[in-house]
Amino acid sequence: MRAIKCIKYSNVVIKFKQMRIIKSLTLLILMSVSAFAQNTKEVKTKVNEVCVFIDAAQITRHKVISLNKGEQIVKFINLSPFIDPNSVRVSTKGNIVVLSVNHQKNYLHKMQKSAELIALETKLENLNDKITREETYLFGTNQEISFLTKNREIGGKNQTLTLSALQQLSAYYGKRITELQLKLVTLKKKISKLNKEKGALQKQINDINNKNDYPSGEVLVKVDAKTSGNFTFDLSYLVDNASWYPSYDIRVKNINSPVQLVYKANVQQNTKVDWTNAKLTFSSAEPNQFNYIPELQTYFLYYSRPSYSYRGVPKVAQVLNVVEDEREYEDNLDVDIAYDTKEEISKGKVKSPTIKVEQNMGETNVNFTIQKPYTIKSDDKLYTVTMQDYSIPATYKYFIVPKINPNAILIADITDFRKYNLLNAETNIFFENTFIGTSLIDVENANDTLKISLGKDKQVYVKRESVKNFTNKQFIGSKKEETKDWQITIQNNKNKPISLTLHDQVPVSTNQNIEVKVIEVSNGSRDVKTGKVVWKLQLQPNEKKIINLKYSVKYPKDKRLILR
Repeated sequence: MRAIKCIKYSNVVIKFKQMRIIKSLTLLILMSVSAFAQNTKEVKTKVNEVCVFIDAAQITRHKVISLNKGEQIVKFINLSPFIDPNSVRVSTKGNIVVLSVNHQKNYLHKMQKSAELIALETKLENLNDKITREETYLFGTNQEISFLTKNREIGGKNQTLTLSALQQLSAYYGKRITELQLKLVTLKKKISKLNKEKGALQKQINDINNKNDYPSGEVLVKVDAKTSGNFTFDLSYLVDNASWYPSYDIRVKNINSPVQLVYKANVQQNTKVDWTNAKLTFSSAEPNQFNYIPELQTYFLYYSRPSYSYRGVPKVAQVLNVVEDEREYEDNLDVDIAYDTKEEISKGKVKSPTIKVEQNMGETNVNFTIQKPYTIKSDDKLYTVTMQDYSIPATYKYFIVPKINPNAILIADITDFRKYNLLNAETNIFFENTFIGTSLIDVENANDTLKISLGKDKQVYVKRESVKNFTNKQFIGSKKEETKDWQITIQNNKNKPISLTLHDQVPVSTNQNIEVKVIEVSNGSRDVKTGKVVWKLQLQPNEKKIINLKYSVKYPKDKRLILR
């Protein structure tokens, strides 16, 4: 018995000691948390500057913070949940030292409600009150109709009504029921309208609430203030879910005016934090690219099977209405080659592929700083910011390829275009106050001159037709000779002189039994190898010119050629 009592006493002592240890640890933890809380200062900031990259954005926040002397933690709260932790940078001014910087996500503290969301929720509450009130009116009206319907027999079956009383009752009932039914129609329409408004409002609130479901980002900065006072903090970091791309509006009043080019930035962001009255900079750089020095690996050679490619397959032109080289129009011409009918024929057409702004040209990118503050909400909607408005000298000329396209295409030649730091971008084309269409400026593949197509000009008349009197066939011995005569008519119906380049072609023989004789090219420049003929012309207002292209082809009469 004595041994058992000793064991029980020992267990009580052990439990008592364990409880003391637990209490001590709990007290220590509470003291640590209290000390951490006392030495931690939560700071709310606003977005002051944003540098928007192609697929990210650098956010900069400035804040003057009052701190006591000694080590403490400054916690920047209500930040975006999409911060790149490796990009966080903190700088300070004053007699203070930054000891460490850490990034974390607060899953307990969701993104705070914006003023817009609070206002929408208040509006929704008022709207619900209106719907409840109208539904109450509707219920009361239905009850009155039900009451009148059930009590049409006044006085019961044993009471006899005079004709006069019956007429009065009928008149009252008919009038009142009509009024109530009309009231029902009005109330139902009103309730339906309020419910539609409520649905739209609820959808808008849901969209904003989706933003608040994300955890808020936080940056904890441990500092050592050598003295008490006010210290300036600059916090910067990269965030995803932000991007921009350039676009242009090109306007040409007439062929004697310069090109008016409006340089625009199209920006959108869904970082879950609004950029309110922030200073914007748009950069062509890509910060997420690896900037390490490339290293060559050993280049091993192996035997491989030969690969085959086929020419003559049409390519889809990705650059619309933009001419980078005059040769593009030439390349669109078919080279008519006279083949022997026993040979296989393979043929195809192949197309060649204002707001004040401070502009800085870096070694590898271009930056546009907008001087006016802008507000870009975190709603993933597209916002357009005008960056620059240029008036650019240009030379205008027309290109005509009537064999393919019976229209005169107006081209604006812009030299020294690289000084404007243009980027590849979509552009809206306007000529003579008319929207021509959408095209793409490709500056990377342009040479020393940027050629922009302004579309077809209907005031320049073009017609290509065969002259029947001079198009014939005749047989000479064992051969057949066929003559083709084309007449191209061009008329300038504008009140200004124009310059134009006309392109056409004559066939080229690939067989010694086929003889091609060029009879007339109207002083055009002919390439013997390709058969292409080019005319450079000047037309005065209302002037008309006729170009003749004539050739003959002699070939064996038992063969067949298609000439066009």
